[in-house]
Amino acid sequence: MIIIIYFFLFSYITIITNLSLDTFTLGLSIKDGETVVSPGNFFELGFFSPGKSSGRYLGIWYKNDGEKSVAWVANRNTPISDSSGFLSINVQGSLVLRMNSTNEIVWSSNALTTLQNPVAVFLESGNLVVKDGNENNPDNFLWLSFEYPCDTLLPGMKLGKNLVTGWSGFYHPGRA
Repeated sequence: MIIIIYFFLFSYITIITNLSLDTFTLGLSIKDGETVVSPGNFFELGFFSPGKSSGRYLGIWYKNDGEKSVAWVANRNTPISDSSGFLSINVQGSLVLRMNSTNEIVWSSNALTTLQNPVAVFLESGNLVVKDGNENNPDNFLWLSFEYPCDTLLPGMKLGKNLVTGWSGFYHPGRA
């Protein structure tokens, strides 16, 4: 009987933990070595080094693909030289990628509007979005990773104004 109660309690805690992993708010961050998994368990957000490169990048890739096929890269022009990178959201609603060792900003989503309750959400589609947590419209986003594609288009992506993207080399996802 105790085992059954423990099982249900553990399952409940696991479900609650998994629900909160796709959303982060002020004060929370994703550090190098940590990942966020999309609700459908299809995509993963985290830090990686392509091939033999020593540079670290923040990206989104197919989770269950053994080759870790990358679909999006944040800091494609500025690799991090060590494993001190972390992603957070600031009070203006910008995603900010910093190096912990120097606190230097490596990449930012550069929000042009300030939000009352900024949250970043990793959607089932593989889209990392920033929105106001107080907003009732689930599709009202301030920023979307889908608007800044790399060399991989995912279902639901639309080509926008920033079309100068891609991989400049096999081990470097910077602009070509």
